[in-house]
Amino acid sequence: MGILKNLLKTANELYNASSNQQLGEYVGDKISNIVNKYDGTTEEEFEAQKEQMLEQIREELNSDIFDDEYCLALIDRWVDEYALSEYDQMLASFYKYRTWENVFYSAFEERRQKYQDLSDEKRKALDEKVEEANAQCLKWIEAAIDHLDEDNFDFWICTLLTAKAERLHWIGGYNRKNEHVEAVRLAIRALPFALDENEKERAKASITGKVVRDVDFVVRMGGYGINGETPNALIQRRKEDWAFKYDEKSSREENEEMMELCAMGLSEEVERELYDKNNLDWFSNRPYHDRQFIFTVRDLDHIGGCYDETDNIKYVFPLDELPGEITFPVGHPLPNTLYYAHPLRPMYLPFENAQLILFYEKVHEMCRLFQCLGATQINARCLKGNKISQEIITSSDFNVSGGYKVINVSGGINGKRTMSGNSESRDEMQLNQSFSPQKAPYYPDDLLWAKEDPELRSLIQQRLEGGLLEFTKKVSSYETSNLSQNQLNDVKAAFQSLMNNVSANYSASSDTTFSQTTETEWEISVQFKPLDEFSDYVSPKELKTKADARKGDLIVEVSKFCYVEGRGIVILDTLHADVKVGEEVIVCTNDNEFDSSIEGIVMFFKMLDRGESGDDAGLILRGVTETNIRCGTKIYKKRGDTFSDDEETVQKNESTQQSCVELCSLTPEEEKYREEILFCIEDNGVITDDDRKYLERKRKKFGLSESRAKEIEQQVVPFLNEDEKEYLETFKELTSSGTLTDRVKRLLERERESLHISKERAEEIERLASME
Repeated sequence: MGILKNLLKTANELYNASSNQQLGEYVGDKISNIVNKYDGTTEEEFEAQKEQMLEQIREELNSDIFDDEYCLALIDRWVDEYALSEYDQMLASFYKYRTWENVFYSAFEERRQKYQDLSDEKRKALDEKVEEANAQCLKWIEAAIDHLDEDNFDFWICTLLTAKAERLHWIGGYNRKNEHVEAVRLAIRALPFALDENEKERAKASITGKVVRDVDFVVRMGGYGINGETPNALIQRRKEDWAFKYDEKSSREENEEMMELCAMGLSEEVERELYDKNNLDWFSNRPYHDRQFIFTVRDLDHIGGCYDETDNIKYVFPLDELPGEITFPVGHPLPNTLYYAHPLRPMYLPFENAQLILFYEKVHEMCRLFQCLGATQINARCLKGNKISQEIITSSDFNVSGGYKVINVSGGINGKRTMSGNSESRDEMQLNQSFSPQKAPYYPDDLLWAKEDPELRSLIQQRLEGGLLEFTKKVSSYETSNLSQNQLNDVKAAFQSLMNNVSANYSASSDTTFSQTTETEWEISVQFKPLDEFSDYVSPKELKTKADARKGDLIVEVSKFCYVEGRGIVILDTLHADVKVGEEVIVCTNDNEFDSSIEGIVMFFKMLDRGESGDDAGLILRGVTETNIRCGTKIYKKRGDTFSDDEETVQKNESTQQSCVELCSLTPEEEKYREEILFCIEDNGVITDDDRKYLERKRKKFGLSESRAKEIEQQVVPFLNEDEKEYLETFKELTSSGTLTDRVKRLLERERESLHISKERAEEIERLASME
């Protein structure tokens, strides 16, 4: 009874303390009840009964026939009769978490297996049950963590933190919320306390984003909830997932329904992955202040305990689990390195020289902008910090005729440059450069900093519309990096804490990461050549007027598009204007436009030469891919496209012979494969199962990829429905003699009309037959 006497003594002390009178009364009554109930019971017997009831709870939790209400009542009874310490309360909370975990997995599995067969009401009830069970899991695991004390902290903390991380991951994956970040940080905190390999692997599983078997990149269901693929790679997979292939065993209506479904799926995926800034699966869409700094470690084995409690460095990545869309300078990323986010592009720079890199980049872009706008002189003056480097002011190569020729991405700027200053020194306090611009001023469309700087945007407008002749601007490295000294101090402390965690040999005194954080400030002045001295200058308003004048009738405003194997991207919409194959068009997105032409018109799975306003058609446009159009893109006719009768005839012949042209470019091996296809469809125009096996052996023999073999097959056997196949067979029978008499023509015409096939489509089928 020693333990009860000590508890009673503690209760009496609390009871006599006036400041704890109510607590003393409660504890005193509680202990008195226990004493009365177990009066005469030895301490050993009490502990044995306590452990026996705990074992009963464990058996119930692991039972195949699980009753959550009974189990929760059993735990409450154990608390009332036996829980005397913080450890007991922690244990009870943990077992309640386990109970709700069983409820969660039971409901989740039921929903997974029966979801399609359930009524909406039952689905909603199951969804609510799953969410409620997960919320209760979090509630009780947090209660267990709160009851941890020094004596049992090391033994339990990894289990409890990992359990909480798992529940947060579910919220992040199911509701697409951002609880993934907190989950990873909890697991990183837990990992150093793992007592065995099982605990270690469980904690790592809540850190890593590589949670899909046989996939060597992170996915949004795990880790920080981000994509580990590049946007292009992800879109390519989405395109393949939603690719449409004509099914000969299905009706035309069923094929149309499937094509519509594929188009809606691909269009929505492209819109979400490439244009939705609220899509936090892409790391670069997350708030800049959250991802401003990242820290890298070698791998998962070096990440344990490596987290920043202050949240100045929120993300810690193993080198093989970095976000897919971000890039680094050559030679990076490296382990145990602090990186800083470029404010305008998905790129990370080593923090050691990030401020100067960003400063130089903005100055370089400014000077390039000035040259594009017709600068005659650029003067740079160093006010503080790093001296001026001539390479930063302009990008140039040596011209053997004297001076330098300025090079830029969007087009050459013709003219020569001269410099004043000491030619033996590349870094100056002041640098003056002169130019003789010949090309009319223009605004390059690939600038970054100018789009975000109101002062530079105003300069562009005043220069191109108002003829501005002079401009001066001060540029600071603090301005381009947007870092205050207080923030730098906080990040430095966080970084040193992380380094001390990952490297026992780290020395803050010899570390150079924060050695270049002093401010650099330059003043840039520019003088421009008057606009009236450029013979070919056209104002922005005139350019817009000319651009608008090129646009004819609106053909379609894109609402959906799909990928068709062997054809490419097909825009599916109702036509607002008559169109012809070969007609030139202008493709206009929100921030870009480019010229294209109509390469194909698809209606009822037939390739036609033209479409009329009001037709529901598919358009195949030259140069159009899933990444350069989106929902809302407008397709216009290009003005000035008129066709004479002769030109229409030539164009019609060219388009209807499109498959022939494609086939003419086949390699010898591809030509042999085509001949095998023609042999297989010779009897009835259909590739049977036996034919398919035969062609597969030939494909391997000729060394063709599956995708290329499909393309050749689709060119040889284009979308032919049953009526079209019948017309093909009739044509081959009637022309088997090699002579096309007037009577044969009349019979074919009658057959065409009875099968409701257009003249254009009949000509395509006849041309296909002649190719055999």
